[in-house]
Amino acid sequence: MSLVAFIFGVLGRPVGVTVGTKNKPKKSTTPQYEFRQARSICNPYERLGDVSIRPHRYNNSKRQRHNDTKSSSSSFQFVNRSAIKLANIDALLGFALTRSTTYTENAATDKPTDDDVDNEYFAFVDLCGAPGGFSEYILYRHMHPLHHRISEQKSNDNTDTHSTVGGGANDCDSSTIPCYGFGMSLSGRNDEGKGVRWDLNHLKKHYHLQINQGLASNNNDATTKDSVDTQKKKHNNNEQLLHYHVCRGVDQTGSIYNWDNVVELQQQVSIHLSREKDASDNNNNNESESTQQHRRVHLVVADGGFDAQRDSDNQEVLAHHIVVSQAAAALTLLRKGGTFIVKMFGFHEESTKRLLRYLYGCFDKMTFVKPTSSRPASAERYLVCCGYDGVGSRWDGLAWKQHQMDITSTELQNEVYDCTPLHNLTNEFDLDMLKLNVESCGKIVEYLQEKRDAVGEKEQAQSD
Repeated sequence: MSLVAFIFGVLGRPVGVTVGTKNKPKKSTTPQYEFRQARSICNPYERLGDVSIRPHRYNNSKRQRHNDTKSSSSSFQFVNRSAIKLANIDALLGFALTRSTTYTENAATDKPTDDDVDNEYFAFVDLCGAPGGFSEYILYRHMHPLHHRISEQKSNDNTDTHSTVGGGANDCDSSTIPCYGFGMSLSGRNDEGKGVRWDLNHLKKHYHLQINQGLASNNNDATTKDSVDTQKKKHNNNEQLLHYHVCRGVDQTGSIYNWDNVVELQQQVSIHLSREKDASDNNNNNESESTQQHRRVHLVVADGGFDAQRDSDNQEVLAHHIVVSQAAAALTLLRKGGTFIVKMFGFHEESTKRLLRYLYGCFDKMTFVKPTSSRPASAERYLVCCGYDGVGSRWDGLAWKQHQMDITSTELQNEVYDCTPLHNLTNEFDLDMLKLNVESCGKIVEYLQEKRDAVGEKEQAQSD
C-alpha cells in the first residue's frame, strides 16, 4: 500500500489497536467523538458551515426563532460545509465565479457598461450537490453582490469605488440581474448508496426564492409560461428575481449516470432560458449559434461523491465514473466562456490524466484548488476550468462518456499528448497534497497518542 493510500485509509476511520487474550482478541477503537476532535485540530475551519450550529433550523424556542428571523442577515448559516468551500474557491479566484451575477456599472451613470449588454441573466447548474450548499452560496452571493464599478471620476470623488458586500437578506441592488439555478442530484438509491434531498426551502423567506421541485415534461410549457409572466411582473416592481428548478430526470432518481436524465436537464434549462429572451428572438425560426448559447448556463458546479469511496484506499479510481459523468454533463450544459468546477480525489491514474488532457483542450484556463475549509487530511481537491471554448455541434456526450469509461490502460499509455504544463501542474499539486496529508496525519496521531497516555497515567494513578 502506498503512503498516500495508507494515510487516507487511516484517517478515514477511527484508529484502533488489538488487545485481549490469544484466543479472543478484542478490537479497541478510538471513540468517534475523540477522532473528530483530533481531526478538527489540523483544520481550524472544521465547524464553518456545520448544520449542527445552524440556529434557524434547530432552535425549538419560539422566542429564539423570532430573534433569529430578525437577525437573519447577520446570523445566516449555510446548509452544509460545501457552501463554505465554494465561497473559499470563489474568493481565491477573485470572485470570478459569481461576478457575472451583477452588471459592471459605470460610476458616473450607474448603468450597465457596453460589455454587459448581453448579460440579461445569470444561470448555473448544480450537479450531485444536494442538499444544496453550492447552490445556496451562489444564490447568497447573488443577493449580496460584490459591486465592481468602473470609476471615471477623479480619486478624490466621493463615489465609492471599493468592493463591498451587500447588507440585509432582503436587500436588492439595482444592478442585480435575474438568476436561474438548476439542480440535479440522486434522490433515490443506486449501487453506491442513497441520495440526499434538496434543502433550499428556507431561502424562500429570506430571498423570495421561487423553487420548482421538478417539472413534469408534459407541463413544461404551461408551468414555464406562468412562471415567466410572474417573473416579469416582479421585475417591473423591482423585486429580486431568484429561481431554482430541481430536475429529477426521466427516471425520477436524479442519477447523473443515466444520460437520459442529463438530456432531460438540458431540455429544462433550454426551455426556461429561452423564455427569458425577448419574444422577437424566440419567434425567429432560424436558430442561430447565439440563440443556442443563450439556452446554456454560465457556470456548472459538481460536488459528487458517495459513502463507499470516502473510506477507500483508492478513492480516485472509485470516483472516476462520477467525475466523468459530471464532466460530460458540464460540456453539454455550458455556454462558451463558461466555468466548470468539479471535485476530484487524485491525479495518479492514467484514466484521470486522460480526462484532464481533454478538458485542458476545451477551456482557456485550468487550475486546481484545495479549499482552506476542506479537511487537509483528505484527498479532496477541486478542478476549476474557465473560458469554455465549446466542443462542436456534432459532439456526442454519451459516446464521449462511454469512451472515457471503456478505455483500457494499454490504450491510454499508447496515446501521446503534448501537455507538459498540465503534467507538471498535476505532479506539483499531488506533491503539495502529500505534504499536507502527512502533516495532518502527524497531528492527529500525536493528539490521539497524548490522549491515550493521559488515560494510561490516570488508570495507573488510580491503581496505585
